[in-house]
Amino acid sequence: MCRLIIFQRNEILTSLQKKIRKLFGRLLFTQFFSYFNNLSYVAEKYLEISIAEYTSIKKFLKNDDNNILSIGGGLGGVECIMLSNHKNIKIDILERDFISSKIKYFWNPEEAYNKLDLTRKFLIENSKYNKNFKVYNFEKKNEIKTKYDVIISLYSMDYHYNLNIYKNFMLKNTHEKTIFIFDTIRAKELNKFFKDVKIIKTIDKEIHSSCRVICYGLKN
Repeated sequence: MCRLIIFQRNEILTSLQKKIRKLFGRLLFTQFFSYFNNLSYVAEKYLEISIAEYTSIKKFLKNDDNNILSIGGGLGGVECIMLSNHKNIKIDILERDFISSKIKYFWNPEEAYNKLDLTRKFLIENSKYNKNFKVYNFEKKNEIKTKYDVIISLYSMDYHYNLNIYKNFMLKNTHEKTIFIFDTIRAKELNKFFKDVKIIKTIDKEIHSSCRVICYGLKN
């Protein structure tokens, strides 16, 4: 679980880990050095990040938003907090089920860094209403029939993966009032996908700056 967290939220990496990754390369870091972590430090930082992420989106959730989909939820920190604070919410998580040998990130549909059995274990052990979730393999997404009220994708859809690979799935599994909250590196282009796009947060980085948006009305 600790390895997954530092792959998924690499801002948790210590300065020493970043130096090691730069010195020895991503392949060796992924396959060897990622096993050496301060577990309590990673857990503390992951909790802080998850609480902050949940706080940033909870104001957009309405009382009657019962069916929520998280795309690229990773280990499930934000989802765990949601499942502990909303008794009536049901969350589905759509994720990949493998760890790439060399984590590079950036719009590569064949790259991933998650294990679904660990996501399930994490949510069962740490969330209050731990029967209100399901985890689906991305490869079997077409088996899902639920019409979602909210689709959330933090640092995944249109950040690491092109929104286009989800579009047909979302058209089938949403309704006219569904809201979409996700991070994107191309906010100015989203009007071709949605009827209404609002930027709710801007994340400025030296590499890979992005915006968090809330969108309405997915176009065909």
